[in-house]
Amino acid sequence: TEGAPTSASSNRRLRVNSAKTRLIRLGLTEDQTEAIARMSEPQEEVTIMAAAAGTVMEALVQTGDYITEGTAVVRIADVKALRVVADIPYQDAVRIQAGDSLAASPLLPGAGWNSGHKQQIVRAVVDHIDPFADSLTRTIRIYGRYRTPDTESQPSVRPEQLMAVQIHHQTETPLLLIPEQALLWTGEESLVYTMKETPAGYEFQARRVTIGVTYGNFRHVIAGLDEGERVVTNGAFRIDSEFQLSGLSGMMR
Repeated sequence: TEGAPTSASSNRRLRVNSAKTRLIRLGLTEDQTEAIARMSEPQEEVTIMAAAAGTVMEALVQTGDYITEGTAVVRIADVKALRVVADIPYQDAVRIQAGDSLAASPLLPGAGWNSGHKQQIVRAVVDHIDPFADSLTRTIRIYGRYRTPDTESQPSVRPEQLMAVQIHHQTETPLLLIPEQALLWTGEESLVYTMKETPAGYEFQARRVTIGVTYGNFRHVIAGLDEGERVVTNGAFRIDSEFQLSGLSGMMR
């Protein structure tokens, strides 16, 4: 039929389409394959686009290396989308649930949350808790997803950075918490001193309390105190000693 393609041109088009398909599978774009098809001479260098945008973390090959399909060439990470990874002690991790809020700040010389750089606090949400515990460190690993704002010219946190972490667990009912340092341990029970201001000064009272689990630097008070009462956090041992010298009930009964 007049105008029908010849067998040679049809075969050439099939070969070109097949070559384009193979090149696209290797990572080239449609525009790149079209440009190669229009070239009269072979191209010695070809740009391969990364499958995702990000920062090159590691080059796995060097110039001149021979690679095949499937060979890893570079490690790329999106440093805007980060995960906060925290190893939490057994006794604290058992209360953490997916959805709890997490705050992390770059760790300054020292240890603990108080040494974190508060001007660079990032907030995330716990989205995964490892099902297995680490028997050596006696911790459970949790993860929280965080994304650096796109408007930041310099990120406040960076991959592999050491952080101080606080996790805020949402309980179904409010808990009465007191600072850990307010507690005096007597072996079988715990004691705290409450303080009340009077015209003559401060009045202290020893209170036996039932303590529950730990929440960071705080302890859950199950019984023995009421909300709004003030407790002594510094100098409780001195007050207890004076109580005992006065013959009042203290840690030693």
